[in-house]
Amino acid sequence: ETIYSNAEPNYDAQAVEIDMDSKQVAWDLKVNGICDYTSDEGGCTRSDTAGWTIYSMERFYTAPLVYSVSCIDDVVSLTTQNNFKQMNVADATVEISDASDGTTYASKSFQFSAYWRATDLEVSLAADVTKESTGSETLSKPVADSANEVVVTVTNVWGDSTSVSVTCTSS
Repeated sequence: ETIYSNAEPNYDAQAVEIDMDSKQVAWDLKVNGICDYTSDEGGCTRSDTAGWTIYSMERFYTAPLVYSVSCIDDVVSLTTQNNFKQMNVADATVEISDASDGTTYASKSFQFSAYWRATDLEVSLAADVTKESTGSETLSKPVADSANEVVVTVTNVWGDSTSVSVTCTSS
């Protein structure tokens, strides 16, 4: 097939990310192949066997994603995903600590869902429940009435971590 400089598409491969909230293009990557449209106004031949293609485009982050974090009635809820897609579950930890002095309130092991699916977690910080019923492996100190902001830290097996602050409220 002969491609000319004014033809669309004038690239071999394209990757686009759409912002889910605004529905606008967040970024757009177009990969040009062997055609040099600026100097070859006579067009060029695009081959079925040469040039660029994209197979299974994936996104990688530098640390786990942590979002939809809330702390209501001493229960911290969050959604998390590992930095990249894996075909199997992957071990991780979540730690809840005091935002002002760093005191660890709770630490819990969990597994990221396979195939980069969202993992929903809840950790209770209530002072009047036993350690076993909190869903936490460690409840080193109940949340004090004066502590209204906590830091939620998710860490994967490679030590990559993300911390998010959240204000605790009562319903």
